Amino acid sequence: MRALAVLPVVLFHAGVPGFGGGFTGVDIFFVISGYLLTGILRGELARGQFSLAGFYVRRARRILPALATVVLVCAVVGFYLLAPDHYAQFGHAVRSVATITANNHFSAIQADYWNQTLLAEQPLLHTWSLAVEEQFYLGLPLMLWSMHAIFARAGRSPDSSLTLTLASLGGVAIASLACAQWLLTSDPGGAFFLLPSRAWELLAGCLLAVHSEHQQVLTKGFPGQGIAGAAGLVMVVVAIVLFDEQMTFPGIAALVPCVGAALIIYAGIPSAQPASAVSRLLASRPLLLVGLISYSLYLWHWPVLVFARSLGWQAWSLPPLPMIVQLLAMLLLAWTSWRFVEKPFRRGKDTAVAQRRVLIVAVVVLGVGWGIGKLAIMIGRHNEPLAQVQPPVMKRLSAEMVATPGARCEGSSRTSAIRRDGGGCLLGGRGTDAPAFALVGDSHARMYTEAIEVLGRETGLPVLLLARSSCVPVLGLRPPTRPECTELTEATFDYLVRSPVRHVVLAGYWVDIASAGRRDAFASFLDRTVGVLIGAGKRVYLMQDVPELADDLVGQKAAIKSIGAGGSAVYGPTLAEHETVQGAVNEVLRSVARKYGALLLDPAEVLCRSADGCIVADRNRTLYRDRHHLTDAAAIELRSVFRPLADEAAR
Repeated sequence: MRALAVLPVVLFHAGVPGFGGGFTGVDIFFVISGYLLTGILRGELARGQFSLAGFYVRRARRILPALATVVLVCAVVGFYLLAPDHYAQFGHAVRSVATITANNHFSAIQADYWNQTLLAEQPLLHTWSLAVEEQFYLGLPLMLWSMHAIFARAGRSPDSSLTLTLASLGGVAIASLACAQWLLTSDPGGAFFLLPSRAWELLAGCLLAVHSEHQQVLTKGFPGQGIAGAAGLVMVVVAIVLFDEQMTFPGIAALVPCVGAALIIYAGIPSAQPASAVSRLLASRPLLLVGLISYSLYLWHWPVLVFARSLGWQAWSLPPLPMIVQLLAMLLLAWTSWRFVEKPFRRGKDTAVAQRRVLIVAVVVLGVGWGIGKLAIMIGRHNEPLAQVQPPVMKRLSAEMVATPGARCEGSSRTSAIRRDGGGCLLGGRGTDAPAFALVGDSHARMYTEAIEVLGRETGLPVLLLARSSCVPVLGLRPPTRPECTELTEATFDYLVRSPVRHVVLAGYWVDIASAGRRDAFASFLDRTVGVLIGAGKRVYLMQDVPELADDLVGQKAAIKSIGAGGSAVYGPTLAEHETVQGAVNEVLRSVARKYGALLLDPAEVLCRSADGCIVADRNRTLYRDRHHLTDAAAIELRSVFRPLADEAAR
């Protein structure tokens, strides 16, 4: 059964076709874990052998040795292969692993827009699921022990105690599932990573373990095991094959793999009936062998994938590893870890003295792990107490991928300051004249900060940048991610109308704000906005957007490819593909421009000159910080887009 959980996860992460929903293997793991450990704890309680210390000693022997080994190896390998900022982030992850809060750590990164790209380059990302489990098992033993003690003291019959236990666990599970569904709308990252929204999956296994006690094993048997096993396997296969990353998950959708896993476990409970076909299949020797090494395989698979595709691997000119080689490496590492790390540490005396020693060692190991994390942070951030050994191109690319474009010119969020002087950033020439033009918008305006700075210094023109993240420069629109933008934008245009600035450029993430059926509303609001500026005597320019990439890592991958090709240019979407994505929005921009005599500025004229497509990386550098923001260095290269505006403003 463990093989059915771990293999889909590995093959999904490896990008093997047909495993688009392989991430549901983690959900299957949770159900298995809840079932097994609840059965063990209930058995100990029934025999009067329950020991909280004994439980955590077993967990420490099971989890820590292999986990500590993986962390240590990743720390050493990452020293050479991870870019500095990624190594510092690795250090933060190590500290979260040591404090059993990896899931909370990665949830926070997922919620931080400008740091989301760090997740895919994090060798310990997969430890979030271990943190969920261990957080859950901080409470489950006490919960089961409390219910057992209370029901026994109250003189409840075994049947009554089991019913009340099922009701209690079921109530918590339903609350957790409801929490997961709610979080999907308010905090999708939290829904995925956090215990409150994942607890019900472990509780599904717990409920099955308690329910099985009702069945009187080997007496009445378990009716319908064959049908349950077949139905469960179908549900699990459907989840693995048909689910994908685009669907809303976990929530209600996770019922499919979780219920399927529970049915398969039910089908495999020993009884007087012959073993079901599904149980016999899962008991085959190859799957049993994978099941034996499943924990180590889970631990090793993700670091292998991360390091093999890392920037450092390319920068050191290491040979590319075919996926089959990576998969074989995972299996070899997993078997070695299971044989020489997991197995030896699982053995040990069960005396009180031995248990104390294990717990003390466990605390020391976690403390050392926290220290390793702190050391990695210092090395990645400050090159202290030693510097990473890396080719210079790694450090440069890392800095470009981490830096928030134009961060130094994020505008004020105080409406009083905005109405007074724009609350923005004065760039370029430093004369006493009024700004030659103003660039107004969200982060898609702010990403041109360095372009405007260099162009302004070249021409001697002062330029005013009025940019506020998420605040698209359109009057009346309320961005869902930052509702206060409505007031901030109104204050900005109130200032512009009264200011001596004659030329105004509007730049924004138009596709985002005009998506999901909002195109007509966007067109109406943009028309009104440009009309206000024209009415105030301003010359208006509308900046079309840069070609958008498939995901946040395309730029980095393109830079890695450029490094491997000796600095050659690497191209992404074609001009036709760019127009397909942004054509509807660009038509709105063109229509408004025609109506008011505004001019269009198009960065695609520079980025998409080649017949090979729109350039994404060149000379070992990426032009994109993420899928739709340029790096500061790339923006400077695109300053020619603003040249016609500068020439007109200078006249």
